[in-house]
Amino acid sequence: MDIPPQIKAIDGVALTGLVRQALGSDTVEVDEWRVSPLHNALGGPTGGVYRVEGSGNDHRQPAPWSLVLKVVRPPGGGALAGDSGLSPADPAHPSYWMREVLAYQSGVLHDLPGGVAAPRCYEVVGQADGSVWLWLEDVVDSAGPSWPLECFERAARYLGRFNGAYLGGRPVPAQAWVGHDWLRGWAVRSEPARDAQLIQGPSAWEQPLARRAFPAIEATRVLRLLDEYDTLLTALDRLPSTFCHRDANRTNLMLRQRPAGATGCGGVEQLVAVDWAFASHGSVGEEVVQLVVSSLWRGEVPAGLAGQLSDAAFAGYLEGLRAAGWQGDSRQARFGYAAGAAVRWGHLPALALRLAADETKHAAVEATFRRPVGEVFDQVGAAGRLVLKL
Repeated sequence: MDIPPQIKAIDGVALTGLVRQALGSDTVEVDEWRVSPLHNALGGPTGGVYRVEGSGNDHRQPAPWSLVLKVVRPPGGGALAGDSGLSPADPAHPSYWMREVLAYQSGVLHDLPGGVAAPRCYEVVGQADGSVWLWLEDVVDSAGPSWPLECFERAARYLGRFNGAYLGGRPVPAQAWVGHDWLRGWAVRSEPARDAQLIQGPSAWEQPLARRAFPAIEATRVLRLLDEYDTLLTALDRLPSTFCHRDANRTNLMLRQRPAGATGCGGVEQLVAVDWAFASHGSVGEEVVQLVVSSLWRGEVPAGLAGQLSDAAFAGYLEGLRAAGWQGDSRQARFGYAAGAAVRWGHLPALALRLAADETKHAAVEATFRRPVGEVFDQVGAAGRLVLKL
């Protein structure tokens, strides 16, 4: 990925104050630096995420440093298909482009409960092109790039404690940027009526990749799920409400280890969650959805471990809720998880059909997920079949 000229032009004067914040020293001098891309988000307002790292000195002592720069871009056009005229410039939109920026500026992310933390934000800088730069802490995942199932369970426990704190009386943020009725907006954008037409097509499942993902698809079951979105959303609205990250998949989570020499997951002090662009009100149980389903289709967990991942994550989440003091009916949390997964990811079979039919996108899919397209479909199929079983 190319580095935009505006980012290449960052100078030492601009970096010095940021580096001093990161290292906690007012005497650090920046010597040299380099910029490398981290990733581009799969949708949303992110205009790129970069690591800016280099060397410095503090009273002639070496002072290596690193920062993360996240570029948040305003929406380039009007409403998206299926949005009923709602623009991403509107705080009510699920992908409201300024949500994460305002979350940091509000202070909400500075002191989160339950052992969950957001990366420190050193500075928010508006740019001439309308974009906003977030200068963030560069967090190291002490558990490494590949998590075993016990780390997912541990992360779910933290998410349960996080949600449980708000269920137990901590005030849920009420600012205008906080997403309300977020999942309903997502469901509208996913256009279930269009998906239903595609799934019923006479030659829909003739594509080999689609059959690979869903070898024994029950079209009537998928159609029934798509038709029940409104019913499920109404039922979710009746569950206890909490404050949710809403995109707590493996890619957005890091386990931060205690500094006193602890190792592995057992030494974790915090769950650091990045990318708060979807932060919103949600029902108990919904937070588990992304940790399981999104981590699966992204290939962060082997397809064959789908059931084990789901069981471990929900068990950890429920344990976290209890640790936070929530004594509600566990069936409410389970329903929130299952119904939330159905509404958010019930379109996976239709997504597989569209991708299978459009071979021009297969190379991009392989580049994005860094694996053969067939393996990507294996993961999407595992996630979709799990959603149908919950």
